Formats: sequence, C-alpha cells, structure tokens
Amino acid sequence: MTNVNDYGQEGGMVFETTYDTMKLTITRTKREIECGVPMLVEELGIKLAFARKPSSWDDCSGAGVSGIMVTQTKQMMLSEYLSFIKNFSKPYSWLKGKGGIYRKELEPSDAEWVPQPQTRDYRLCVEVTCLGMPILYVDPQGTEFVRYLARLG
Repeated sequence: MTNVNDYGQEGGMVFETTYDTMKLTITRTKREIECGVPMLVEELGIKLAFARKPSSWDDCSGAGVSGIMVTQTKQMMLSEYLSFIKNFSKPYSWLKGKGGIYRKELEPSDAEWVPQPQTRDYRLCVEVTCLGMPILYVDPQGTEFVRYLARLG
C-alpha cells in the first residue's frame, strides 16, 4: 500500500505523489478550430518545451515553451518507438501535411482593459505514444520530418 504525501493542481495538471510513484493527470479539452480548414483537436492543459530539429533522442533539450493542440495520436509498438527515437531526421509519411502554429485569441478579462486583442500560440502536434515510454509531441510543420519535439516523461 502506498500513502499519498502530496496532492495538488497547477496550470491544467493534477499531480499526485506517493512514496514510490507519481501520477499526472493532464486536462484535455476538445475544441474545433479553423486553421485553413476546420479541425477537431484536443488542447492540453499544460505547456511543454520544444526542441528545434532534433536528430535523435539525445538531442531533445527544449528551447521555447508552447501550448499544445493534439491533432492525431499515433500509437506505436516498442520496436517501432525505439526505431523512431533513434533517428528523427528520417522521413515519416504519417507526419506529412501535419503540424503548424495555431494562434488563439484570448477573451479579455472583465476586470482589465486590453487595448488590442491578446493571443496565445499553440503547436498543432501528433502525439506519439508507446506503453511504458515517454509521450512525444511532434510538430513537423507540414513536412515528413520531426521539426519540433517535446516529450512528457
């Protein structure tokens, strides 16, 4: 039996820490956006740091922090996932035509006057999952290659 020693909520993420594990629950909000064509996405309740043009797993130090909207989830078997993280420079046909930036206008608060519309940028990402491995968020910017990558875990 594990005892919970900390529990909280911060920025769209619920976290629970036990003596031997940590559980994260990230808010996912379904949205319909217009980005050239109507798209159904899931907005994540957190921001992650993205690496620009990583060549492999070892080259994944994040630079800019962005919001994320998931356009597709790609589930992989372990062998496929391990092959993928070894070479992000390889073309992957399932990435072609995906990704990009979505600029969302924010609603002004009733309490403050805003002279011009406020916006927040989100990366349109393919979520790559594999049981027991970190979740990857890939923004190929329309190409077949990993242009921007963030990892969770």
